[in-house]
Amino acid sequence: MLLVTMAGFLTYGCGTTRMVSGNNGPVLPQTTDPNGNYGLFTVSSNVGIDDRIIGSAGSVEANAVIKIYDDQLVYLGFTVTAANDGAFSLPIGDNMAPFFFHLTATASGKSESVPAFFVLF
Repeated sequence: MLLVTMAGFLTYGCGTTRMVSGNNGPVLPQTTDPNGNYGLFTVSSNVGIDDRIIGSAGSVEANAVIKIYDDQLVYLGFTVTAANDGAFSLPIGDNMAPFFFHLTATASGKSESVPAFFVLF
């Protein structure tokens, strides 16, 4: 049985651009936050098959690196690179729902986005 659900979401500063600077480093524009309005959804599969978080075109910046964090902002070790159109498919392990998580995106030449909060249900 394959179950596809829309991810419930609350995002922080979605679509905003911020500037971030390191210690004596150049000022980098911050990557736009992942955007659930562009068709972010989850696919829950049978036992033994990884669940996935899927972002449709436009959900993140082109070729951005997507990372997933738990609800306490601890990096979970799952990373994927988005396509040219901002679409991605991130495997997150088996039987993960219900699951509260944050996604970040990092585009080339930019700093990591603010974590966007989502719920897998």
